[in-house]
Amino acid sequence: MNEFDQKLVDYAMDTPESYSAYQMQNFVINTQVGDFKQLKQYFLEINTREQARMVLELALATNEADIENKEEILKTDELTKYARKILDLELQRDIYDLRVNTKKFKQATLELHVLLDSVKERFGTIEDVQQYLETNNEEKERHYWVSRMSRQAAIDIVTEGNINKGNLDAIIGMPEEDQVIALTSALQFSGKVNNAMKKIQDYVNENKDQLIDNQQGLTHSIDVCQLLLETETEQDSQPTNQSKVDGTSI
Repeated sequence: MNEFDQKLVDYAMDTPESYSAYQMQNFVINTQVGDFKQLKQYFLEINTREQARMVLELALATNEADIENKEEILKTDELTKYARKILDLELQRDIYDLRVNTKKFKQATLELHVLLDSVKERFGTIEDVQQYLETNNEEKERHYWVSRMSRQAAIDIVTEGNINKGNLDAIIGMPEEDQVIALTSALQFSGKVNNAMKKIQDYVNENKDQLIDNQQGLTHSIDVCQLLLETETEQDSQPTNQSKVDGTSI
């Protein structure tokens, strides 16, 4: 392995690959629906990172103590050749563990700060957070479940044309008023998504030459792109079950 290769390996071994603020917000926190559950998700993630930091902090202290102890023992002349070799291998493993745990500790710390900064930015002081989490929880739970079932139903409508059995069964189990709210919201949202997708598709079709030329990593062949568009047009012309959107009853 040459010097450059070794530097790449060292960088990969020592540089933490923590979640970015964008990744944390959109693919961890925003998997929950609404501020109430998102704030609870923040605390679950904060708890996970802090527990990891505490465990790793102890592991790092243990690694350092083990390394110091073995280095002192290796300075003596009382070891056999075999015992010295075994102890030296154990020392190398302790040094490796220290390196790995250091990276993990840095990663957990970086992600913890991302979470804490986001909570402070969105929800303010600890007093504000406590008051929000401890006030009117039953109504917030109701709003969460209505919103969540509405979103899942809307995704079903957009992707499958109707609400799947599991989600529909869950909605039916809710109070009648909440059923109406969830289904109405699902139809409205799915209609908006379908309309937006149609506008985007129209724009792509009208500007495909420019888009293909300027988007690295996408298909650059106009012939291939045209074939895809023709295939989609043929599929659209075939009879299919109509999506139940824009007010059509389920």
